[in-house]
Amino acid sequence: MSGLGRPCTVGARVRVIAPSGPVPIERFERGLKVLRRRIDLEVIHAENLLEQDGYFAGPDAQRLRATQEALADPEATAVLCARGGYGATRLLPALDPERLKAAPKPIVGFSDITALLCWAWSRAGVVGIHGPVVTQLSTLADEDVDRLVDMLRGDVPSPLVAEEGTVLHGGTV
Repeated sequence: MSGLGRPCTVGARVRVIAPSGPVPIERFERGLKVLRRRIDLEVIHAENLLEQDGYFAGPDAQRLRATQEALADPEATAVLCARGGYGATRLLPALDPERLKAAPKPIVGFSDITALLCWAWSRAGVVGIHGPVVTQLSTLADEDVDRLVDMLRGDVPSPLVAEEGTVLHGGTV
């Protein structure tokens, strides 16, 4: 799977974490249903998944504990983030990269989760997937969800290259 750890096959374990904002349960359940239709996974939810503490999915200590547990799980093939928002950056100084190094697996997400992806690469050498969070899976085009599932299964695309394009505004980049 070239830098992403073991591929997610039928029955593979994935961990779902909420290191940032509170998770809207209806959107989460719809997203999980979309994912499960495409690949049958054993999904383990973080203890704080349905917590709310102001802008966060639980207090920092609880989000940190759940994130560390997911990163350390030797049976998990991926860590999916339930949503972005704000809060993951507060956990970074306390995360232990050795746990992820010992059991490498991609972390999937974007928005606030981008900081966690950068941490995983710079501190543990683990490649992440800058992709959709679980709460948005039910709103995406089928092709987008299929691409995520392909990547989780180990089908890593070659670098994307635009073969055609339209200039919207000229200039120097």
